[in-house]
Amino acid sequence: MSGGERKESLILLSALTLIILLFLFDILTPFLHNVWFLYTFPLLLSFPSTRKGISYILSATITLFISIEILLVNNPPALPNIWKISHVYAFIGFWIIAVLLERYKRAIGFRALNEKIKEANTKLQNEIRERALIQDKLRRISIIDELTGLYNRRGFFELAEKQLAVIMRKNMKALLVFMDLDNLKVINDTLGHGEGDDALIDTTGILRATFRQSDIIARIGGDEFVVFSGEETEDTIGAMISRFQGKIGDHNKKNVRPYELSISIGYVFCSKYEKCSIGRLLEIADKRMYEHKLRKNRKDTPINNPADS
Repeated sequence: MSGGERKESLILLSALTLIILLFLFDILTPFLHNVWFLYTFPLLLSFPSTRKGISYILSATITLFISIEILLVNNPPALPNIWKISHVYAFIGFWIIAVLLERYKRAIGFRALNEKIKEANTKLQNEIRERALIQDKLRRISIIDELTGLYNRRGFFELAEKQLAVIMRKNMKALLVFMDLDNLKVINDTLGHGEGDDALIDTTGILRATFRQSDIIARIGGDEFVVFSGEETEDTIGAMISRFQGKIGDHNKKNVRPYELSISIGYVFCSKYEKCSIGRLLEIADKRMYEHKLRKNRKDTPINNPADS
């Protein structure tokens, strides 16, 4: 029982006690001492609100006089105790009815209030969900490249750093592949930026088709792509590059563009015995990618392991 309910019960018990005491006083006084108006005090005690108190007192008074009128018709004043008993019957009866009505009205009010609270809670929960969706959307926008749908530089660093820590704990090797789309500036300048965007989108499709879904693929610059994986080894990297090279060749054979895709690659492995960071791995792979690009410019060499050159 809460403090408010305990206080209300105490007030109602006090009012009932007061009615009983008034009845005893009334029954012990001479008939000429009419104290029926004192029964209004328990009503005032039970319902302290001025408007409610006055309303209940007037109603109780009317009820009292009606009961007295009925009693006097059947019992003349020669029986004063019966006449006095009618006071307490009338007021106790009305007091009980008034308390029950008040409790009923309060229950209805509580029910309506509870419905409003539920409605407000539902609305609040919906707003929380909407805000969470908006925040998730904003976060996704902040880490996703709009053109390709790949992770951007921020998203790549955020995810790759976490993945690197997991790979090191599992005693696995991490692979970072750095790629550069050759001649993107020439495509943009001669054919327009729309064709340049198509070249980037085509490259994205080839990357998705070559690497695993668990690998982190990102576009971290205008023509720069990077892949981070924990499932490749020195024994499988050659097959992966051959697969990637083959898909580029298949794409170029389709003649869907007025140019051929050409991508320079550099990659680097890292084990738990080395002090690795994503920034350092990018730096090494970028340097090896640039070396591969220079070799391609000198002569048309196949994509191989830049680290072995």
